[in-house]
Amino acid sequence: MDTEQRINALERQVRQFRILCGVIALTALAAVLAGADKPPQVTTLKAPLRVVDEKGNSVFVINSEDGESQAYLYGANGKGLTVLNAGPDGSGLVVSGNLKNENPDITLITTTDGSALLMNGPKSKKGVEVAASAEGGDISVYDAKGATKR
Repeated sequence: MDTEQRINALERQVRQFRILCGVIALTALAAVLAGADKPPQVTTLKAPLRVVDEKGNSVFVINSEDGESQAYLYGANGKGLTVLNAGPDGSGLVVSGNLKNENPDITLITTTDGSALLMNGPKSKKGVEVAASAEGGDISVYDAKGATKR
């Protein structure tokens, strides 16, 4: 293939690319214009909103009461795994392998006074606590008996 043939092939590819870009732009414009005259559909649901599996076990729940909102995510066995909470005084995230435990695996809390991260060990034993507030911060590490190691 000589130089002139290469230039002709390149020009042909550029023309095809321009045509393709034009078709894509016109398609996008048509899609935007077709939906422009329709107002967006809004569906309002009253809390709590509960999604269940075929056995009736909760899979996902959204609730709102007393100025706070919560979202719960459940595992396949119907046991709670994750909770997200938000209210006027702060927010929290709780992650657990199984919420039947008294202490979840990881808890993240933010309030108007400060923040904390709590990580528990196996069998809900205290592991590590990290806290921060206007007065300062603190890190606590616990041994298997729950005593502070530092």
